[in-house]
Amino acid sequence: MSVESLPREGLIGARYFYFHMDDDEPLKEFWKGISGRVGIKGQGDDQPGRATLDGARKHRPTAITTGTGDGTRLSMLHYKNVVIVLASFAPSGRDVMDELGQADIPGRDRAVGESVLIIAPGQGGEAAAGELGTITDRIETRAGHLFLLAEKEGHKEHAYVLAFSGDSGALARLLSHQLPVFDFTVHKVHAERDYFRNQRKWAMEEKHDIDKKVGEILHKRIVGKSLNPENIELLEKEIETLSSKYAILVNDVQIIKKSRTVLEEDLRWAMARLRELGEPEGGEDLSILKDSEELKDRLDEDISSLNYSIQNTKTAIDTVRTNVELLRSRETILLQKEAISIQVAAGFVEFLIVFYYSLASWGYLLGHPRFDAVPVGIRFTGILLFSISAVVFTHFLGKALKDRKRVNRGMVISGAAIAIVFLGIVYVSFLPWTGPTPH
Repeated sequence: MSVESLPREGLIGARYFYFHMDDDEPLKEFWKGISGRVGIKGQGDDQPGRATLDGARKHRPTAITTGTGDGTRLSMLHYKNVVIVLASFAPSGRDVMDELGQADIPGRDRAVGESVLIIAPGQGGEAAAGELGTITDRIETRAGHLFLLAEKEGHKEHAYVLAFSGDSGALARLLSHQLPVFDFTVHKVHAERDYFRNQRKWAMEEKHDIDKKVGEILHKRIVGKSLNPENIELLEKEIETLSSKYAILVNDVQIIKKSRTVLEEDLRWAMARLRELGEPEGGEDLSILKDSEELKDRLDEDISSLNYSIQNTKTAIDTVRTNVELLRSRETILLQKEAISIQVAAGFVEFLIVFYYSLASWGYLLGHPRFDAVPVGIRFTGILLFSISAVVFTHFLGKALKDRKRVNRGMVISGAAIAIVFLGIVYVSFLPWTGPTPH
């Protein structure tokens, strides 16, 4: 951001650069590069080790290393898992401050965010802020009025103007603690806002496609062709497809819920840091956080919408599964009918075979003259009863094997009938029948 429009007298300012603590190499490159830019000699290799960073206090920014150049003081601060590079400028460092706005410094692209603070005399602060950009928020701090300027689209730099009240102690706390902590929290919220927006867009596009697919499947089930057992395989594929869509929706709603929770917690943290910084004019509804607040509300709506789609998909799965069960029931009934027909035919064939061979065996064992002497009606009735009993016995024997039982009631009754009829046949075979005289 240019500061050409501001007078040189009394002008001071600061620039902040935020790095994740794990980005060791980019941070070292940047520290070496910016040290050279501001005229600090011998700072490039004087880097804090991981032990120094881990041992720093984490409840507020802690200075790890510092250096002084041409009207510039360079500090490396550690806060939680963030390293803050703070360049503060005296009036003689005005040109260096302006140059750093666009300087190509190795490692700068790995910064989480950047910010610039212009410090102007108390009476000229608002006018200076108006010349530099659009004022979105005003915060009353102990060091004076702090003006927040509109964030430029596609840039990760925040701009502030402080109308300095003259309290140097309050200014020191604002520069090294209150502002960087609040500002980094806002950077974090904005990064999450952009990420969650893309995540939300992707999830809602998936939801739209799934809703369309579910609607098509339900429409086919309602007004499509009548149920046909041949469609079972197709319906099972639809269940598989719907189950996959259901899993996607459940995963999406969990992602959106987590996003909403993270955003809410960080917004709450940002408001807590805001209260440490000062009192915003017009309450705590900061324009700089408005988009994130609105996104949080939209995520709430998305959760309800996704849950509704999940319920619809589950209903579609149940509907198609019911259709499959109906078709399988019809198929089972048809198979049962066919099985009954086959059983009847097989029983009839079995009856004829038993009847024929039983009659032939009786005649063979008894001898034809004696067999022919037995009245035809008795022979027919005896073999008929024996054949029926044998067929019934084999039926119940098959059922017992199917049910994994050794014996059942039907086997006992039919077996008893076979024994009784057999004894009856033996009995009538030895009665003194008077038959036809053989020639």
